[in-house]
Amino acid sequence: MNRLLDLTTIHFMSDYNEKTERLKMLYPEIISAGQLSHAIAQMLTTSWKSIEVSQESESPFWTSLRKNDRLMRATVSTDEHMFISDFWWRGTHAATLKSSTLEQVAEACRLWLVDSLTLQSMSLKIPDFKPTEMAYEFEAGRGVEANWRYFLSPNALTKPTLAPLGPLIREAAKQPLLRQLFPYQSMNSLRFSRTTGHPYTNDCPWAEVIGIGSWDEPANFRRYRAVGPDGTILGEGTARDVVGLLVKFLPVDVGPAVNGTAEDLKSRTPGTK
Repeated sequence: MNRLLDLTTIHFMSDYNEKTERLKMLYPEIISAGQLSHAIAQMLTTSWKSIEVSQESESPFWTSLRKNDRLMRATVSTDEHMFISDFWWRGTHAATLKSSTLEQVAEACRLWLVDSLTLQSMSLKIPDFKPTEMAYEFEAGRGVEANWRYFLSPNALTKPTLAPLGPLIREAAKQPLLRQLFPYQSMNSLRFSRTTGHPYTNDCPWAEVIGIGSWDEPANFRRYRAVGPDGTILGEGTARDVVGLLVKFLPVDVGPAVNGTAEDLKSRTPGTK
């Protein structure tokens, strides 16, 4: 058994070393600078001073850069000379960029983090900058309703992972107190946040499926469970029963979800979880 583990470890390390050597050959500009973040910094010069390296990896080929409520994560492809970047705003994924040049990555970093350009302006200046499907809705402050529309759409409700939650989603959407919150799925549960960005708040009750059941099982016969923020079981029943419990056990001061993350809300509203 130990010999098998040793052979597995040797094989893993061999693959890892081969991949590392390949990356070194593909990205000499990163190796020369020492880190991807350093390579970007060398191109931005004075603009770099206002940018924070929020998370550095042991790998020189990945970095996370931040300024205020904006974030950019950059890495590289192992198959070709290609830089891959994700752009975030207040905890929501806003756009992606695939570029063969580090110069374009650095320029996108400056425009997004330092100049704080809008999605449309970014797309005009960098054609390869691709906003996510609902990014414009979040930018316009319509993220809550946009996510409800998606959850209620036939395209979403026919997905195997979301279909069992369909009755819950439809019942919850009828309740104004829940409809003002940001809905999201976690495994086999429907949850609600007071913010549109991740990490979400965890002070609202949520609901989960008790056994998935068959695909064509009538919605009225599916069973659900309401759970409090601390994990306490609040009750079980049909989708309508459980949604009633969710409304009943909402925080007394609950209001419309706001842009940002749980940390953002906590800093503005002490006592929020």
